[in-house]
Amino acid sequence: MSEIKSTLELVLEKTRHLTLSREEKQHQEENELRNKLRGHLRKYQDGAMKREEMERALRDLDTTGAIGNNPLWVREIVARIDLDRDNGIWLDLLKDACKLPVDRVEAVIADYNKSLKVERLDRTREMVTELAAAGIEGSAVRPYVEGDPQFTDRRKALKSKYQLRLENAFSDITGDRTSPT
Repeated sequence: MSEIKSTLELVLEKTRHLTLSREEKQHQEENELRNKLRGHLRKYQDGAMKREEMERALRDLDTTGAIGNNPLWVREIVARIDLDRDNGIWLDLLKDACKLPVDRVEAVIADYNKSLKVERLDRTREMVTELAAAGIEGSAVRPYVEGDPQFTDRRKALKSKYQLRLENAFSDITGDRTSPT
């Protein structure tokens, strides 16, 4: 009676002679490193990892001794920056662990927040005027700007404009001309 082989055994027999090229090995190692880094960053973002633990994890993963000079590391951190969220943990990590100057990035984010605030106030005034014209007015009238389609469109356009400025700021800091997002 012949031996019944598992699928794994059959695959191993057929691929026994195959080996990875240097480029394939390097690509595989980079993907493995990227996945580990993403896992650590996710834990850090979720609060499951403290700042010191995150920096230790970065040092443990870092084989070159120059975290800030590794575009992969910086890109992974930068990709988590969202103009509509608090980015303090990411900016601190870039500044302290990667030793990158983030002043210009902080300025772009601050400018975006100021512009968004002005846009929100302008649209609120417009909505109050529209409501008054329809006979709805008074001190209790407070339009819900965040749910307004016009404000949403303006916000998207503003965010797009500032996202480009943010990417340019990161490119200038790192010298990396690839888009982080």
